[in-house]
Amino acid sequence: MKTVVSVSDFHIHDDSRLEKIERFSREMDVLRPDVIVFLGDIGDPWEATWDKIRSTQSWKVLGELGLRRREQGLNTVWINRNHDYSAKRGYLSGVRLSHRPRRVDGFIFMHGWEFDWIWNGFDIIWNIPLLPGISRVAYWLSSTFPRFSIWLWARLRVLPGLKKETPFQQKAGGPGHDWNRHVELVHLRAMDYAKRRKVSLVIGHTHCPGICEELLADDGDMVDSFSFLYIKDGKWELRTI
Repeated sequence: MKTVVSVSDFHIHDDSRLEKIERFSREMDVLRPDVIVFLGDIGDPWEATWDKIRSTQSWKVLGELGLRRREQGLNTVWINRNHDYSAKRGYLSGVRLSHRPRRVDGFIFMHGWEFDWIWNGFDIIWNIPLLPGISRVAYWLSSTFPRFSIWLWARLRVLPGLKKETPFQQKAGGPGHDWNRHVELVHLRAMDYAKRRKVSLVIGHTHCPGICEELLADDGDMVDSFSFLYIKDGKWELRTI
């Protein structure tokens, strides 16, 4: 089986976390995983233009890592999502840009926003027997057409009828504005997806690293927790920089 590193949510727009990114790069040179999955929100054009992002030393460090790995015959893939969905091929040197979830051996890698864009009540019809495929449609849309999904999400979330308590919202604890409750909802949906698909699922997005049973792992982020997921021999573990 391949060794894999999943890492997400660098949100690079300046060099404020350059030291951590350089340490991450050095650690990847030591580990030399067969595959590195940059699992979304690597650059953050919500905070700065792509020209500025790509001119930072932080971005250059990741690009140089990608080029070294390519010369060594190692694979590096970037799955762009809700913050960096506007990225184009060639933006990050040595790294292949993908708009779809990635499968490596028995693991599926999805950013996690796929389980968040229905946050404001779209899952009110989650378990209605007459519409059993609605969640699959939502995941497919967010994975295949991220720009359209963001546009749709922005309009759905303001509809009064989609602000009701939903099955997952009722199951998750805490006040409605509590970020922990938000994260729990994402994890609940992701666990549901993993159980339905019978896969081991890796996500980021939440900035809350953790491993939930044997079906779901959240690789955390490179903003607050500075964590990544390391997979070897089919087993995963969280590591920090």
